[in-house]
Amino acid sequence: MSERYAKTPVENALVDLFVGRAFVNGGSLIKRVAKKSGRSMIDVQGEFAALAREGVLSGIQMNGFPDGRVSLSGITKRPCPSQQAWEEVLGQRILCLTERQKGALRNPGKAILALPPDDQLRLLDGLIDCAANQTKKSSDRYLISARHLLGSSKALDHFSQEIIDAFGIEVQNDDRLLYVITAGPSHPKSIIFIENPSTFTAFARSTLVGENMAV
Repeated sequence: MSERYAKTPVENALVDLFVGRAFVNGGSLIKRVAKKSGRSMIDVQGEFAALAREGVLSGIQMNGFPDGRVSLSGITKRPCPSQQAWEEVLGQRILCLTERQKGALRNPGKAILALPPDDQLRLLDGLIDCAANQTKKSSDRYLISARHLLGSSKALDHFSQEIIDAFGIEVQNDDRLLYVITAGPSHPKSIIFIENPSTFTAFARSTLVGENMAV
């Protein structure tokens, strides 16, 4: 039986209840689905009977009452619009991806899903290119990211380790030297932590820098 998307509140509630489970106890299933879907128990029972005839629900009697263990198959929730858009992007490069890569990319993360489709496609092309052309000479994650992923040195940080591994991207341990920029005397009255470069510059040019230090 081919898989289809859930079409009703009852079907969506069933899919949610079966997440991570091969079967559920049918004893209170009608009541649970009615509460979750906002439908009456009679309506739920009627849909159960119809789904059993369709072959989607097993362990359901002809009248719609569960009979012991109940299992669900052939139905899934419709993905959200951003997920659908991402799947369309994947479809444009489906022949370039291995099964492992396809599996890893099913859930790319919120940051990737929030991007416009054109940028998503460019990122995907960057991953494919990186997998094909990376050498051990370019194992710095920030250089890899800037070279292949939209010119951003931090784009790779938004991908899960599963995706990074699926594309064979090898990055060196982050053991580089870290630097701290300060402005002010060596023995300040107070220390101020500033993230914004413009604000830091303004502080360094002000009279506050005489007695205080910015980091």
